[in-house]
Amino acid sequence: MERPHVLTSQPAALPASQRAISRLQSHWDFLAVLLLMAASLPVTWLSPRALIIVARPGTFDDHWVLDTPFKASRGIWFGRDVAFPYGPIFQWMMSAPSRAMGLSMAAIYTTYRTPLLWCTFLFGYLTLRLLLAEQPPWKRFLLLILLCGFWAPWDGRTAFNILLFALFLRGWYAVRQQQLSPLLMGSGAALLCAAAFLYSADTGVFGIAALLVSLAGVAWESRRETQPFRRCAVALLAFTALSVVLIFAINAAMASFLDFRFWRTSLALVSYDSSGNVIATVEKPGARYAFDAVSSDYTQTVLFVGQAEKYVTATWAELGPK
Repeated sequence: MERPHVLTSQPAALPASQRAISRLQSHWDFLAVLLLMAASLPVTWLSPRALIIVARPGTFDDHWVLDTPFKASRGIWFGRDVAFPYGPIFQWMMSAPSRAMGLSMAAIYTTYRTPLLWCTFLFGYLTLRLLLAEQPPWKRFLLLILLCGFWAPWDGRTAFNILLFALFLRGWYAVRQQQLSPLLMGSGAALLCAAAFLYSADTGVFGIAALLVSLAGVAWESRRETQPFRRCAVALLAFTALSVVLIFAINAAMASFLDFRFWRTSLALVSYDSSGNVIATVEKPGARYAFDAVSSDYTQTVLFVGQAEKYVTATWAELGPK
């Protein structure tokens, strides 16, 4: 007897509509981001004629919150024209809604947190997708709602650094398993860290820390293997080389090619007279976030104490004429 022919065939491809439904079923946890964004819509977008009451006007934070969009509307940018811990990306995002609406105190007070808070929601979603990809969508949905409900820093720095850690961790594993080019990993990490520095100084520092900590973990796990170590070393070399290029590119954008003012930690002290005129400006490197000042009659100096107990000293003559 003849053996019957064995017919083999590939399974039929799913129709486009079924593929879309399948993709939606695996990503419906993004609905949490949309719900959180809807819940945090500024009141002035919903009711432009609403009366905005500021509970404690005139605090320190109020000053820079109001000044940030004003400076952006005049083409004055952090890092290039003004020394400030935040960078131009933060300034643009924070001021975009109020400048689009028409600059006013009500627009600034009600919208300055909105784009940054929405980025926190989005970064949280992406982080959960990277770290908990094997979990069902409803778990990620619930976790994101709870995280953002009880812990959601409005300025996005922490959420972005956690996302960078998740990205770098997945990236190092992909490099180790030869699923990602080391050059692509290093170049991408350099671009992300440069963007983090343009957002704020501490975001950039913690971004580099996330890269090195994730690398240390993957390297320790594969310490008995030679090939993955070499691939990670190539990625780290690519990161270093492109980072140097980006540093000089940022220098050129902020001031000049060899001007490193964007990377310095310093205090910019500005003195005014009783009429509001600037009478002296001086830069003191070595400290930031001044929260205390002590003037000495004996030495005719002023001691400014900043973050991490770092301090600088300025003479009375530097601060202006008597």
